[in-house]
Amino acid sequence: MNKSVRVILLDEADRAYKRLNEIAGQQLKDGNENTEEMQLLRSINQKRDLIKANPFYGDNIKKRQIPDCYEVQNLWRAGLTGY
Repeated sequence: MNKSVRVILLDEADRAYKRLNEIAGQQLKDGNENTEEMQLLRSINQKRDLIKANPFYGDNIKKRQIPDCYEVQNLWRAGLTGY
């Protein structure tokens, strides 16, 4: 039995993702189909789907390198296109 996995963007990440969606939507309306913003949005959505399929996807960050402000015990990094 598989547990349901949710990917939640908080605070600034959520605002930036929504803004990126708006920009990419406008670019699509204007006929631009392969802009940097659209590539980044596709990359984020692809990583979200990979994380949903495997919550341990990405590079595991060593515990001593996790900033205290994140208030988490485990952290993984997933690279994005162009970043």
